[in-house]
Amino acid sequence: MKVRVRLFGGFQERYADYAPADGLVIDIRDGITVKGLLDQLEIPTGAGAIVITEGRVLATTDQLKTDSEIDIMRPIYGG
Repeated sequence: MKVRVRLFGGFQERYADYAPADGLVIDIRDGITVKGLLDQLEIPTGAGAIVITEGRVLATTDQLKTDSEIDIMRPIYGG
């Protein structure tokens, strides 16, 4: 099963050959959760990652679908 992951907010710095326009195509196991994907990408759940697909913010327990396009970013604060 494959998904495309786009990284934002410093997460892309983990991958030397990361191309923002292309993102990463990741092989994942069927039924994997958001937490499982974060673990696979070595992004700690405490790193403040927000995971979005199809305009929806996902919980760490949500399962991913085949061929999903996933954005992973950090929250932005300001005032």
